[in-house]
Amino acid sequence: MRIPRLLGPAVSLIAPAFLAASLANGASAAVTTISTPASTEPARFAVALPLRNEPQLETLLVQLQDPSSPQYHKFLTQAQFASRFGPTEASKIAVANELRAAGFTVVEGSVGVYAHGSEASAEKYFGTRFAMRTAAGATRPFYTPLAARRTSKLLTSLNAHVIGLDGLPDFHTNAVFQPNHALQGLRPLNQYAANGPYLAPDLKQAYSYPSYAVATGAGTTIGIISSSPVAQADINEYFEDTEDLAPGNKVPTVDEFPIDGGGPYSATGDATGEATLDVEMSAGSAPGAEIGVFNVPDLSSGNLLEAYDVAVEAGSNVVSSSIGGCEKAYDDQVGVWVINALHTVFEEGSALGTTFVGASGDNAAWECGTGTASTNLSVQTPTDDPIMIGVGGTTLLKTAYTSGSSNSAYVSETSDDSKFTGHGGSYWGSCGGYSVLFAKPSYQNGFVSGSYRGVPDVSMHMGGPATGNSTDLIVVGGSTEQVSGTSAAAPEFAGLLALKVQIHKGKIGDPHAYLYALAQHAGSYHSGIKGGNGYATTTTLWDPVLGLGTPYGRVIDGDSTAALAGLPGSASNP
Repeated sequence: MRIPRLLGPAVSLIAPAFLAASLANGASAAVTTISTPASTEPARFAVALPLRNEPQLETLLVQLQDPSSPQYHKFLTQAQFASRFGPTEASKIAVANELRAAGFTVVEGSVGVYAHGSEASAEKYFGTRFAMRTAAGATRPFYTPLAARRTSKLLTSLNAHVIGLDGLPDFHTNAVFQPNHALQGLRPLNQYAANGPYLAPDLKQAYSYPSYAVATGAGTTIGIISSSPVAQADINEYFEDTEDLAPGNKVPTVDEFPIDGGGPYSATGDATGEATLDVEMSAGSAPGAEIGVFNVPDLSSGNLLEAYDVAVEAGSNVVSSSIGGCEKAYDDQVGVWVINALHTVFEEGSALGTTFVGASGDNAAWECGTGTASTNLSVQTPTDDPIMIGVGGTTLLKTAYTSGSSNSAYVSETSDDSKFTGHGGSYWGSCGGYSVLFAKPSYQNGFVSGSYRGVPDVSMHMGGPATGNSTDLIVVGGSTEQVSGTSAAAPEFAGLLALKVQIHKGKIGDPHAYLYALAQHAGSYHSGIKGGNGYATTTTLWDPVLGLGTPYGRVIDGDSTAALAGLPGSASNP
């Protein structure tokens, strides 16, 4: 059976991509059947439908980011995309009708049809039995077929693929929560030391964001992909200083979009902590933005596809996700269908002007396992997708803090990895390296050696469990928590791009070409940061630890002369 191409601007699947290497300790290893579920267990899956006119779509996506093209930033409407490139409405209706007849509740999306029903209905429809399985580090069991699934004549004729119910483990979050270290609340800002812990205004000064008077993200929307809602009371408390110091500035608006009921709220749970971190960091960068939380019951592949689909349909300017999995775990035919389906919704979003940002991961270059063998090196998916901006991480080692001052001006940072027993015994650090599924996109020509997509693209502060106070502060469940990870770096960068959307006065789509072009000019990124993740940082423009480096925010936002965000708590940086 043909392996689908992974389409996009100058992107194709390098085949064959199947590896014989063992993934000891990896996400696809150590999988154990734990039970055969009762017939009343819920089953959720997606039927992903292929796009039409894909070569023309590839060409358009390049033109949308080429300043010399008459199509530059002339993004499509949803109706225009559907008529030119999307699955036909007739095909979606036919699939939906078949699934309803099989006993499923159905939701039609832009690139697929999403079905929710019982495990018994799934077994009858697919002609197989399912078991609940678990994997090392998994947060919940997942379905896997005990025999080959049957595909209906309709799905076969449409070249549709079923996503979910496939034996692949769920994706995972990346954040690591630290002990509170006797914190005394959130004020005053940056009161502990020259290396944090940090609030969003500290990082805005450190990374040279434009002044609050220049841009706040007003009029923009940021979508957060999560498996938990957030508590508005936590958001209110986090932004209490902003309200007090900037009269008339409101706490960022958070809208909940529960998908199939969404996941549960738990003040002590990783999912809620992750969602809250993503909201507070992205809104901290862009306090004027409207935040949408697209909350699914779990991080299975079908639910993840639906969440991105809904976020694009909702018109999000920027979509941030701090989740992922070992890319090599998807390096078989079924896995490639998952990767291809996600890429399809990223293509649609890019054509509509949506920007996708994702955490590169926290396990250094060892996303697939704790060993140091080169066969275990892997990047994280879906951040490997060339349409998604992969954000790695550093430790903001030192600022210009002095006793009694909130000064958080940048002095130095590092990216050293470390063995961290509290993180499953794995290596901690900015995940990066080279994809085995995606070819090198054209924007990485002259930056990345070899033929494969390099990850990450850029980096922001992530902190680390072994670096004391160099963490980020959030409020979750009414308590102040210290958090580390690229889960903090990605939404921070998403907020920075929301400022760019406001300054640009419109959506920006996939800004990869722009970000890489900036690297040719001094003063766009902090470079020469020492460290490693299994690879080593270099003096070249890009490396597989930090990508292009950490940004000078106002340059990324397109105005190198804009007034800067000053001291945290000041009018320029409340």
